Amino acid sequence: MSEKSLKQQPLWVRVAIMIFFALAIQVPPAFLIYARKSDNFSWIGAYFVSFLVLLGLAFWVSWRLGKGPKPAMTRRMKIDWVFGGWLAIFCAQFLLGTLNQLIYHQTQTANDLIIIKLMSHQSAIMYTMTFGAVVLSPIAEELIFRRILIDMFFEPTMLWWPILISGIIFSAEHASTNPLSFLIYFAMGLILAYVYQKTRRLSCSIVIHGLNNLLAMSAILISIGI
Repeated sequence: MSEKSLKQQPLWVRVAIMIFFALAIQVPPAFLIYARKSDNFSWIGAYFVSFLVLLGLAFWVSWRLGKGPKPAMTRRMKIDWVFGGWLAIFCAQFLLGTLNQLIYHQTQTANDLIIIKLMSHQSAIMYTMTFGAVVLSPIAEELIFRRILIDMFFEPTMLWWPILISGIIFSAEHASTNPLSFLIYFAMGLILAYVYQKTRRLSCSIVIHGLNNLLAMSAILISIGI
């Protein structure tokens, strides 16, 4: 691949890169499934190694995309965006989660049920999963579904198309069993993409994502009696 920006690469190259990351983000959790089935904790090491490799590749692609313009923002403005984004996600998930429970009688999404099943087996897996969900996944997923996806295919001046596409692909990466379950993650992806597009700062969406996952993981830990 030449040294020109990834934004200048042919469409098929950029699509291939995106497909690779969409598949690669599913690899680390698979190692925890093997750890649960075999009680072999070397799979936990593989989980961290695979995440580090994924993050390294994502940061490299992000660097190859180059730096775009950023609006001037004070620390208070960044805090307001983070709090507002987190609050918007909380309200959307509460509303859609309530509807999901009323209509489909699901108190947890399929994605959360998978996490609960993994975490309730071994304390080592539980701590690993918690750290991954609160720290590693937000960084990796924001790099992939906001920074790489949006900046590799869209111009910074575009707003709704990149937000919509980011939300759809982000939700498709999470296990859903009905339309409302899909909408829960779709709404989260929309809000995170909106914050990223308006602030042009990945740190804001990463913090929002991490705070949301921290709340979700705390609820899961309480539900399994921790």
